[in-house]
Amino acid sequence: MDDEEEKKETEGKAAEESKANAAASGNANPENRPDAKGQDKKEPDSVDEAREILKGMKEQNDRAAALLKENKDFEAKRILGGKSTAGQSTETKEETNVELAKRVQSGDSDE
Repeated sequence: MDDEEEKKETEGKAAEESKANAAASGNANPENRPDAKGQDKKEPDSVDEAREILKGMKEQNDRAAALLKENKDFEAKRILGGKSTAGQSTETKEETNVELAKRVQSGDSDE
């Protein structure tokens, strides 16, 4: 054999052994290999989960703040536009003579 052929053969055997060892240890895919902390790279750790939750909470908080501001603006426009319930006259019920007589005889005199 030639030196180049031996070198290629040796490299091929080394690569096959490496693949076999990785497959035997369950780490054939480099994405699944444990990192320095001993955790799988595919599984998010609690810090990553907390960051995702915090990001979602911030987004919801920003939405709530925007809706609150919009609601305040709407309420201010409604009040300034004269459509608020404050200051409007209430409807009074007119009492007939018969109803007045009954009320006075029963002793419920508010006047």
